[in-house]
Amino acid sequence: MSIIGSMNIAQSALNVNQMGLMVVSNNVANMNTPGYLKQRLNQAEMLGYTPYASSKGIQIYTGGGVTITDISQYTNQQMLDYMNTQNSELEALNAKLSGLGDLADIMNELGDGALSEAMTDFYAAAQRLTQNPSDSVLRINYINAAQNVAEKFNEISSSLTTKRNELVGDVNYPQSVKESQAGIITESVNSILSQIATLNDTIGKMSSTDSTSNNLINQRNSLLSELSSLVDFSSTINANGAVNIKIAGVDVIQGGTQTAKLDITVGGADNPAKVQIVSTDDSSKVKISDISENLTGGQLKGVLDAASNSADGITFAKVQDSINLLAKTFAEEVNAIQLFNDGNTAAMAIGLDADGNKILVPSTEPIFQIPADGADFDASNIKINQAVYDNPNLIATARVEIDADGNPLDPLAIGNTNNLKEVIALQTKNFKELGGVTFESSLKSLVTRVALEADEYQNKADAQADVVDQIQNKYVSNGAVNLDEELVDMVKYQRAYEAASRVFSACNEMLQVLVSLGK
Repeated sequence: MSIIGSMNIAQSALNVNQMGLMVVSNNVANMNTPGYLKQRLNQAEMLGYTPYASSKGIQIYTGGGVTITDISQYTNQQMLDYMNTQNSELEALNAKLSGLGDLADIMNELGDGALSEAMTDFYAAAQRLTQNPSDSVLRINYINAAQNVAEKFNEISSSLTTKRNELVGDVNYPQSVKESQAGIITESVNSILSQIATLNDTIGKMSSTDSTSNNLINQRNSLLSELSSLVDFSSTINANGAVNIKIAGVDVIQGGTQTAKLDITVGGADNPAKVQIVSTDDSSKVKISDISENLTGGQLKGVLDAASNSADGITFAKVQDSINLLAKTFAEEVNAIQLFNDGNTAAMAIGLDADGNKILVPSTEPIFQIPADGADFDASNIKINQAVYDNPNLIATARVEIDADGNPLDPLAIGNTNNLKEVIALQTKNFKELGGVTFESSLKSLVTRVALEADEYQNKADAQADVVDQIQNKYVSNGAVNLDEELVDMVKYQRAYEAASRVFSACNEMLQVLVSLGK
């Protein structure tokens, strides 16, 4: 072997071990960097050889030195994919739990001024009015109590509608769908997909020249983690290091190209926001019209489920339907009593005779204003009839026998409170429309169901969070920087570098001697 060959081999050793020290230095520098995975230098014997003829004429070959094959990471792609899948499930639970928490806050019947308390006050006002049905103050209190019930229904309906619109928008206003939480998530997904495609392109090109950047892969892994929080997906790694991604079974990224994206549009009454997958180049080319049934995780699924009227369990829409039914039943029952007339007896308001004395007159005005468009009562449109509010004497407290013309047989029976007693009886009446229970029981049942489902999802989310934490800890520990290991590697590369330096120096001295002998 020539001296020059020995020097070249020593030089390769110097270069490789110097790079090894740089890898150690980079690991130590990034030991607290989020998402950083420990790197390692992989080396191999350099191809090539130097022949040497022995004294017996036999050719002896030595190696050509050492070379770096690549700088790899301590990573487990299968574990990374599993961690992202579990994280998607956790984020879906958290998003649904957030919606249930909002529902629980809205339906909380323990605070002052809640609907159940307003209804209790209404029956109490009716009870007090029976003591003196002609008293104007008691009549005003009664109608104010009825108005308070209507306003509580309105407030709950408004809160439910507002919260649902924040999640998925209003089906009547397309722009609100895009500005909703589901719309923002959709935009975030598309942004992340675009960034991943760009990184894929760069990584693929660098891989083709054997210069793959682990830093870029770390960035992509962080983006994949963000993506898993928003929507569940499946992925595969190409030979050049690029990652292919599918959402709802549809290819959205192939290598360095984003082939599809999410698009949110107006759906129907049950599901105001509809998320579809369309071609990146042409949004009119729909690859899948609605991905909600195909999603299994991510915030997008949790938000869509929370606002959907077709999803399992408690949702905003289902609570809204229950509140609407309660408001409808209450308004119709109170109005039916207020306008009662079976041909023999009828509800009576208070009027004045020719001399200005109070007498009973047939009740003609409902307590709650009947919707002008012929629609049913619901929690959003229930309100006091302004005519009754302006003239509390129109409240029908009496129920008496009538003649063929519908007039009271005894118009002076001002103290009769039979009609009010029917109103008070509503407090303990079971209604078929409400499942055979009272107003109060129906309301408490709804509140309880919301609370129980919130607790159930809290337990699920807590359990899933433990699973994700365990996987993340295992993944991080597998690729985390260990200072003890780095110290061993540092000493190893340092000693190897020193040894190679001595070899190089020895060869240099020998070469100088040979040069001097030739002079």
